[in-house]
Amino acid sequence: MLLWSQDRDFEHIEEIIWVTTEEMMECRNQVFAKNLVFSEERKIMKNILLKDVNIFNGKDDKIEGNLSILIKDGKIAEISSKPAVPAGEIEEIDCKGMTVLPGLINVHAHLSLDAEVPFEESLEESTEMTLLKIVKNGRLTLEAGITTIRELGCRDHLDFAYREGVERGIVPGPRMLLSGKVITKTGGHGYFLGREADGEAEIMKAVREQVKAGADVVKVMSTGGVMTEGVEPGLALYTFEEVKAAADEAKRSRKLTASHAQGTEGIQNAVLAGIDTIEHGIYMTEEIIELMIERGTYWVPTLTPGERLTDPCATELIPEYAMEKANRVKPIHRENFAKFCHREGLKLGIGSDSGVPLVLHNDIVTEMEIFTEYGFSNFDVLKLTTYGNAELLQMQDKIGAIEVGMEADIIGVCGNPLESLSVLRKPNMVMKEGVIWYRSI
Repeated sequence: MLLWSQDRDFEHIEEIIWVTTEEMMECRNQVFAKNLVFSEERKIMKNILLKDVNIFNGKDDKIEGNLSILIKDGKIAEISSKPAVPAGEIEEIDCKGMTVLPGLINVHAHLSLDAEVPFEESLEESTEMTLLKIVKNGRLTLEAGITTIRELGCRDHLDFAYREGVERGIVPGPRMLLSGKVITKTGGHGYFLGREADGEAEIMKAVREQVKAGADVVKVMSTGGVMTEGVEPGLALYTFEEVKAAADEAKRSRKLTASHAQGTEGIQNAVLAGIDTIEHGIYMTEEIIELMIERGTYWVPTLTPGERLTDPCATELIPEYAMEKANRVKPIHRENFAKFCHREGLKLGIGSDSGVPLVLHNDIVTEMEIFTEYGFSNFDVLKLTTYGNAELLQMQDKIGAIEVGMEADIIGVCGNPLESLSVLRKPNMVMKEGVIWYRSI
């Protein structure tokens, strides 16, 4: 039997040898054992000292310089100019004045969608190919400094398999809050990523299925949308009672809720039903904004997809029916965001809708930059994308800030993000839970 061995990066064949079947099985077992050791080692957290850093802590409109951060057991143990270094093995990293900040958070992502191929083609890929792309997209997400995402719709429950792989140290990836399959009416928006359910009883069962599979958040499609043929963004898909059935069932399991809601009736149904976050919110009104402020409902506008409509590749990747709808609703979306985004008491989240055509998984900065076009400062959007998004996820006691006791989700950049958000596009270091996943210093 012919067997070839390759180097670790699978780039060069080192040698070709003839072996017996027994020798091949022994070789396979040795490789399998080595991979197990590698996976286990990836989960071992080192004590790390980041020396000479400038810190944006996620909360305050300033950067504090000449500090060091001590990381123990995956958490931030001390922040000072002269930290008490514990006895024992510790890795010291001279950051040479690099700016560090909390890992970025994207609260609207679709890892199973490929932003760089025609949309309908990506939906026709095999389950196996989709899973491979999820692994790739997750790695790109993490390496871009996005250490946490909220995944709002993945086909075939592949998001749960991927998260298990990340947690077991088999593949790299961000921290993930997952929704599993979106809940939509028969033939409704996103049915290709969803669980079709009609009527209150069936919707409740659909919610229970996602919770059973491991969902952290339940997403219900309250209206039509752009990327599904034959449905209108402005029209409600579910009645108020149906949306409330989904929201109530999710809350019985203490799960967060999100609603794809673009049209006025659907947005209002979702807010009144007790949904936690409104995704998109194109046809927003004064009355609905007042309800959202009163109830503490978040608005995640996802403005990046509209920004991509003028890209030269847009007509190649976006179906004609979707282009027509997108161009029709974009000015309405932008007008209403401009009208309401600075309303006192309104809670906003930053999510890119990554995975839809031309919205890359390693880019949350474009969404942040669009916010600045509507009067938000760099500080405003930095806080929204770190501590603010952590609050949306109800994880502000663990992530979103550089403070003692928080998870060590830290990214490092050359430059001052309070002056230019563009420095976030190429991080020099990415750490998640105290493990450095990318480093160029």
